[in-house]
Amino acid sequence: MQIPDKAPTNALLDHMRYLADPVADATVSHIVGPWNDVPPLAGIEDSQRINADQWQRLGPVNRLFGKWQNNGSLIGWKAHDPATPPDIAAKLEDYVKAAQALPDWADPAKIELAETVFLDHGILSCTLLFCSSLPECYVTPDLASVLHVSGEMERNTDYRIRATAAMIFPVMMPGGLAGTDGSGVAQILKVRLIHATIRNLILHGNPEEVAGVVHSDSQTPPHKVLSSLPNMRLTADMQQNLLGLGGDLIANGLPCNQEALAYTLLTSSYVFLRSLRRLGLGLSHADEEAYLHAWNVVGHILGIRRELMVDTMDQAARLFALIQARGRARELEPDQRPALTRALMQTMESVIPFGLLKPFPTMLTIHLCGRNTAKDLRSE
Repeated sequence: MQIPDKAPTNALLDHMRYLADPVADATVSHIVGPWNDVPPLAGIEDSQRINADQWQRLGPVNRLFGKWQNNGSLIGWKAHDPATPPDIAAKLEDYVKAAQALPDWADPAKIELAETVFLDHGILSCTLLFCSSLPECYVTPDLASVLHVSGEMERNTDYRIRATAAMIFPVMMPGGLAGTDGSGVAQILKVRLIHATIRNLILHGNPEEVAGVVHSDSQTPPHKVLSSLPNMRLTADMQQNLLGLGGDLIANGLPCNQEALAYTLLTSSYVFLRSLRRLGLGLSHADEEAYLHAWNVVGHILGIRRELMVDTMDQAARLFALIQARGRARELEPDQRPALTRALMQTMESVIPFGLLKPFPTMLTIHLCGRNTAKDLRSE
């Protein structure tokens, strides 16, 4: 099943900014339960005390993640954990059952070819992840803001890099998507729930319900602008930071929305292939389209809608350029992108033993991402 070769539109992407992931969001919303209203002058500490039950109910999810070791472990998975409330266990079991299946349009031969492409480039695949895919993620304000507030890309850059690789490598290793011994699907299902948790913490509720309020005709729009909680300050606690983030939902849409997810998917597929081209190592059209196809399968398991996927490099280039242009058109105050980029470059430089070669990551990023992105990120 191919996507019709038509140009993406602003109207489509405007709509996608208010769509998230009903399957994962319903799961997390059930686990967390309803948020209690926080008094207008309450701070982070007060909010945490008022909503103490929510924090406790998130614990079993993290504990049960560890039991999703490979794709085979998902088949018929049951949450055999006496410490997990039965309703949470049942909801997680339903989620795993519903989300683990590959789409009916998945092509095993193309997936296998994509795995070969990734492995054939070995260490270069890692370099392109760090010097092109991750920097391009920072261009759009939505992703930059969440990465900054979560604290993972500035204070825990090395951890974040390894966490990103922890999904990409299982996905692209042989059998990662289609084999029971592979672990790609298991990793994706974890990431999908993490996205849903981020949305729930920021919005203090189910994104679908919040989006309904945003689009209502009500004259009292409590969720159209979520104010940051008083005394908001970044800490080492990612959950606390996200809880107090706030944001303008009319201007920016839902956090981790469909447009943002589609853009992130393109940084893993299209940007990788574009980088090979810019290094003079371009692949055949068949190899490129197989690679895009494999990542479309990833997108399906991640909860991304099919109309936001691409089958050819031309389609990918158009969608990528449009989403970036839309991101650049939105104001970002304060602009977190330079700090995120510095943290990434410094982390890569720290593992290079020779002083003369330390500028290499920045130079390669500018070459692979281009001057416009370099200016956005202040990498020049």
